Amino acid sequence: MPARRAQARPAIDAGDPAFRLFSAAALMAVLLYWPLAAWVPDWLPLVLLSLGVVFLGIPHGALDGLLLRNSGHWPRRHGLLGFHLSYLLLAFGVVVLWWWLPTVSLAAFLLISAIHFGGDFKPAPRSWQWLAGAWLLLLPIAFHTADVAGLFEMLSGNGGAWLAETLALPVAGLAVGGLILAAALARFRPIFAIELVLLLVLAWLTPPLVYFAVYFCCLHSLRHFHRSWHQTPASRRRRLWQELIGYSLATLVLGLAAFVWLLSGASLEQRLVPLIFIGLAALTVPHMLILAWASPPPVEARQSHRYQDL
Repeated sequence: MPARRAQARPAIDAGDPAFRLFSAAALMAVLLYWPLAAWVPDWLPLVLLSLGVVFLGIPHGALDGLLLRNSGHWPRRHGLLGFHLSYLLLAFGVVVLWWWLPTVSLAAFLLISAIHFGGDFKPAPRSWQWLAGAWLLLLPIAFHTADVAGLFEMLSGNGGAWLAETLALPVAGLAVGGLILAAALARFRPIFAIELVLLLVLAWLTPPLVYFAVYFCCLHSLRHFHRSWHQTPASRRRRLWQELIGYSLATLVLGLAAFVWLLSGASLEQRLVPLIFIGLAALTVPHMLILAWASPPPVEARQSHRYQDL
């Protein structure tokens, strides 16, 4: 029995650096932003989000190739060329689809984001993960419907604003549901309850862009990197850093090119918001496919209490 309990112990506990950074960043954001909101310029949250995506968000997706190799699913026939072409074609396809069907693309992006972000709550069952992912996305829409509608309108026109208003569930119901969800997830890892309570407070007291920046950069991205680091053999960790820096710089160059040439003539907000979120959507689709391909079977399929974190 002691041996079984030791095996069932989660691979990431309160020592998880993502938990520590997210907790500190969330508390700092609430304590600094809430009393000073009247003096904070409108452009500051967007700039902070942009910096967070550059230094923490983009790098966590830069490890997709390494994850694929670690899993043994690296394409042997076409190798590096096949991987890059497939990745770029999928990302480009998302951008084209967004241009053609903006509202449908935004709704689909929210759906796949809920599924993807739910992975932060492994080893809970998939159904609980998806509920948590959807809940954390609905929070800022409920607390700041008008602000989110404005952001969605920049992404998808009038259809985006309508989508935000449609998804604006009652705050009280989301808050109570979140506390119930926190209690349920605490059975699998106690820090999940703390994270969900912090997300609730963060969504209530800070603007949507601050909320997303703190969650996406400090919790989601860092947790993914932490898992990738522990999954990578020591002999390959130098390669991990090389790929992280190389792919991050390449993505940043493409993003700067889009900012300067493709979105010229608009305001800073009208250029950055589509660049960040449509860019993240374009990268999320191949990123999620690689995670699904490279990940081990889910807990339910293996009928075991153990879970090998990705």
